[in-house]
Amino acid sequence: DHFVNLFDMLFESIEERSKEFTDLKEENKKVFQSLNYDIKPLLEIKPSSPVNTVFFNSTGNYLVTGHDNFSVCIWNNKNGLKNQQGEMFDYKELKGHKGLVRAFLCSPDGNHLVTAGKDSAIIIWNLQEQKTVPEKIIKASSAIRSLVYLNSSDTLISAQEDGKIVIWD
Repeated sequence: DHFVNLFDMLFESIEERSKEFTDLKEENKKVFQSLNYDIKPLLEIKPSSPVNTVFFNSTGNYLVTGHDNFSVCIWNNKNGLKNQQGEMFDYKELKGHKGLVRAFLCSPDGNHLVTAGKDSAIIIWNLQEQKTVPEKIIKASSAIRSLVYLNSSDTLISAQEDGKIVIWD
């Protein structure tokens, strides 16, 4: 009898919690439906190859995009990605990767762009000279997931798919 009472109390508590959850769910649904999602884009860019990753350098002067065709494009953002006629600026296409680019990084001095990805390559590009040929290529032991500079030095740190964290000088 004591066991039956305990079971009934437990069951009532579960029913109560279930009703509270259902009420909360309905309340959240009403709030969600009342939100206005009528936000318009400022600008849409449609390059020839689909974009997988995007990055702005620290000054905001360059938009960098990584594409399905393994290329990297650098867009000049000094006029909001458009020239004075409202047309898209031409971009510089950088080819050197043989796999998807996953990570972008600008050097602390802003002179270089570093890209890395599934092909295990870390490629350093010269932003100042705007060359489309890599300045330096570093081959890692596995695909790169992310990159970071150590403070304001030229020392790079990569996180790799094989679980390693590698410090490059």
